[in-house]
Amino acid sequence: GAMFNLDYVPEMVPAGVTVVGFLDSALWVDAGPPLPQETAKVLVMANATARLGHGCAHKFPPEEHWKCLFGQYRAPTVKLPFFISASQYDSFQLSTNLGHAPPYSSKESLYVAAFREKVAGSLLSLPSSVSAYSLACFKHCVSEEEGFSEMTVKDEYGVGLSLLDTLIASNFPHSFGVKVVDGCNGFQCGCPAREPSGIPDNERARMGRRRR
Repeated sequence: GAMFNLDYVPEMVPAGVTVVGFLDSALWVDAGPPLPQETAKVLVMANATARLGHGCAHKFPPEEHWKCLFGQYRAPTVKLPFFISASQYDSFQLSTNLGHAPPYSSKESLYVAAFREKVAGSLLSLPSSVSAYSLACFKHCVSEEEGFSEMTVKDEYGVGLSLLDTLIASNFPHSFGVKVVDGCNGFQCGCPAREPSGIPDNERARMGRRRR
């Protein structure tokens, strides 16, 4: 719901209030049934036409307006800046689409690998006003987990970057544009991802000062 309501929040708060978004596991990707079909039903059941977003509603014909309630299609059209966290092996989506949690068969593993590529590609293609953080892990809603801010993704130099590091590098909530997407090889290659950050605390402080 946060993604679909974000652009409407300024209408609900006093003038001059800065509104930005923090979205956890909102990037549903169109990887086959049943989620697209269920989303289309929700649009009708909830009469959610008032939350389609002007940019998105004009992008798709009426019969495809359900896409404006689906993360992959809605995220690129959100006007306000936001930070999004999305697991490349999103446990909710994979369990829903395949009907069960791991282990997966060889055929299912091919689907899972393609799913991961779709998530990563969707994140990296988001506008420069968006910051993203993505673990290559079978997880969902990581911000609800204890120690989530210490989970790390290794960058191209092998340095572990935590969610906090990414927020600091983005100068969140004042600016955006940093995307940290795990590029390791293999299913759940980013797990366990709770390791010490590769950025010392004093360097974190300097990063924050440089971006103010």
